[in-house]
Amino acid sequence: MSTRAITDGEVRPFALSARTGPLLARLTILLALVIHAPALAAPFVLDDYAQYAMTYGTYPGTGAAATDAAPVPRAFDLYNFINDTNRQELVERGIVPWWTHPTLVVRFFRPLASALLWADHRVFGHHPLWHHVHSLLWWIACVAMVRSLLRGLLPSRIANLGAAVYALAPCHALPLVWLANREVLVSTAIGTAALGLYCRWREGGRVAHALASALLFALAMTAGEYTLCFAGYVVAIEVVTGGPPLRRAMGVAPFILPAAGYLWARSAMGYGARGAGFYHDPLSHFGEYVQSAPRRFAVLFDHAWLGLDDVAWGGAPWGALLGAACVVAGLLVAPVVASVRALDPEPRRRATWLLAGSLLSLAPVMAVQPSARLLAVCMIGVSPIIAIVIDRAWFPPAPQPRAGLAELTGVVAILLAFAHLVRAPLDTWLATRLAKNDAIQFDKRMRWIRDHAEGRSTVVVVRAVSPSATLFAPLVLGSDAPDRWRILTFLPGHCLLFRTGERTIDIVAGKVPPFPVGPENLFRDLHAPFHAGDRVTLGGMTVRVLQVDERAIPRRLRFEFDRDPDDPSLLWVVEDLDGFHESKLPPKGFGEPLD
Repeated sequence: MSTRAITDGEVRPFALSARTGPLLARLTILLALVIHAPALAAPFVLDDYAQYAMTYGTYPGTGAAATDAAPVPRAFDLYNFINDTNRQELVERGIVPWWTHPTLVVRFFRPLASALLWADHRVFGHHPLWHHVHSLLWWIACVAMVRSLLRGLLPSRIANLGAAVYALAPCHALPLVWLANREVLVSTAIGTAALGLYCRWREGGRVAHALASALLFALAMTAGEYTLCFAGYVVAIEVVTGGPPLRRAMGVAPFILPAAGYLWARSAMGYGARGAGFYHDPLSHFGEYVQSAPRRFAVLFDHAWLGLDDVAWGGAPWGALLGAACVVAGLLVAPVVASVRALDPEPRRRATWLLAGSLLSLAPVMAVQPSARLLAVCMIGVSPIIAIVIDRAWFPPAPQPRAGLAELTGVVAILLAFAHLVRAPLDTWLATRLAKNDAIQFDKRMRWIRDHAEGRSTVVVVRAVSPSATLFAPLVLGSDAPDRWRILTFLPGHCLLFRTGERTIDIVAGKVPPFPVGPENLFRDLHAPFHAGDRVTLGGMTVRVLQVDERAIPRRLRFEFDRDPDDPSLLWVVEDLDGFHESKLPPKGFGEPLD
């Protein structure tokens, strides 16, 4: 083979030794384990308390009589949170707030994920460490399946680098801390194994590969609806592979048949989410789904490729989101296309459907408020494409001139490497620690309630600031919970509280409503608007809406209690960033600000 000198304007090709590659892969796995390790020390979070209560029959609607009449055994139905049979009791006890949508339904068809959680609660009880170890094992399976898939599709160095990017991605942080979100790990691990078999089937494999793929896709579907994201890769494979329509129809059968069965069962048994702006189910609220999809796509796309903060950008103006997405796409398109084209024909074809599939896989998760936790399936395709760009820029097969597209590819490769190999591990570690610490801090807050609410029948939270206080909070207290947990307002900003009578108080909101409702809210969308004069009657308290704004969101509320607010059976508290504090109401005819 002939050789030539490398000039100053060229990039020198480089190759990893036979020992260096595997060593780097092991170090990456070790780093990934270290940055996710804080999740092992996390307590239960939100839904975890509800599912623990469901397991032992103390959650509304899961008692012995309810279980006998339920169409789905309790062990397979721990994601059935709010439905027509238990909604009123949930509101009455304060497990969900008083402004909850009158027909809110939040129930998901995830029997396998539910059974795994049920077994954990039965075996490990209220000791979350071993629950988290179980989740960590599914994460390891997830990474192993992705690495196996990529090694079967792409050159070894690209596959290993892609697996490293996937293992370090922040999308795994919350599913490891939040046990109830484990379903994404289970469905991704099993679904990736199914996708690998599907690839073998479509590349000339045997019918046995198709049958095994169908069985694994069916199993993954029972873990959760995240498996539907794999439709993006299946469609991309068929488009890129080509062939007669009949062959394509037969080719997609291993995925389409399990997906159709899952969707039919989900619909027939009434699963889904309705009445919450947080969820826009495309099967029942297609208009809302389409309306929110561009914004949600932009947040997920920007985070997947460059790691832009999903929390900060999730609340950004639409124009800023659109601009950021256009900048990210414009920056990446030429280097990505050039790097993929430079591959040999077979890896090029596979990289093409991985790229297309990663974009299409976002369609199902755009039904939910955007979050990094939704990107586990999308990152299966994003990670190897990032690896291809980095590999092309840093390990070119021949000297490349430092100009034009090669120069741009080098700059983009540095940017991607920083985002996914430097910043992503830090972001993952910080996100894991933050989620864990938030859960620990809320547990401390609820211990304060437990200590101060002894002997009280009702806790009245004039203002709450932590989301956990509005959802399942009484379940954190367990048997020590008061009979009633009443949250009057949530994150109201500046507002005024007036003692208007012996047993009545008025709350007047400032610029911010007394509680959030609308397109991104978990408890109530705008399809059931408030009107002046509306009443909500609960045990011991009646809420009357005195004034609403142009969006039908309450601005002035009156709360009337069945006893004197100074009665010792009531504990009045306010939550701020430091925790809960006991509050004393002003005398009749006086008011005070709530800031």
